[in-house]
Amino acid sequence: MRTRIEVSRETIERALTGEAGAVAELVRGLQGPFFGLARRMMLDPTDAEDATQEALLRVLTRLAQYRGDAQFSTWAFRVAANAFLDFRGQRYRNPMLSLEQFHEDLMLGLEPIAPERADDAVLLEQVKLGCGMALLGVLDADHRLSYILGEILELEGEEAAQVLEVPPATFRKRLSRARDRVRTALESTCGVVAEGNSCRCHRRLSRAKELGRVSEPGGARASVSLPVLREQIAKLDALARAAAFYRADPAPTPRRDFVEVLTELLRTSNLQ
Repeated sequence: MRTRIEVSRETIERALTGEAGAVAELVRGLQGPFFGLARRMMLDPTDAEDATQEALLRVLTRLAQYRGDAQFSTWAFRVAANAFLDFRGQRYRNPMLSLEQFHEDLMLGLEPIAPERADDAVLLEQVKLGCGMALLGVLDADHRLSYILGEILELEGEEAAQVLEVPPATFRKRLSRARDRVRTALESTCGVVAEGNSCRCHRRLSRAKELGRVSEPGGARASVSLPVLREQIAKLDALARAAAFYRADPAPTPRRDFVEVLTELLRTSNLQ
């Protein structure tokens, strides 16, 4: 799931002059990767959207500070990462739940017998997505960011270290610790990653519905079939299974039109 930020130098230069079309183009190029990072950093989707908007605004108002000594994507991700760490008084710097709380929630309402129906594919994908994001919440922000950037978004180690403003060796250590923690949790609980585990998305679906954690698909189709994903992951080396679990996820999609919101905000303020 290599997430690319593709914005031309020409677009950046035009945006620096305040050209509305270039600003809109810049936001379109950044909003998907930024929201993908924010949504995995934060359990609350509204917080993720608010944090994405803050990060986009920071890029727009600090664009003149980009000197070209690093790739623009690296600089932009660094701005976003710092915005997410600062968000809501640094609410998301600490783990959002313990591993024990995560396991306890998995077991609550786990139905002993439940059918895995093809008609529920979109809802089951939502259960898997929510579970995977919750697991990331057991990591503190430094390790969560390292895992998301290096393992899920597949940034190269040098680039990820630059985003986090740490030496490459520090990034590698954080990523290794995060991998171990996530892999251990998935291997001990998740039926997608390990065939013998009792926790399956279809056995948690009824509870997810009761708690409002899933919504009816409205004609949408699942990006991946969980039975197919289980088969694919079973063929992988154990060290690669956790990464495959996350990389199979579709890119998170915000409900908000950031181009429209930020264009109006900039138009009615003195920020440009």
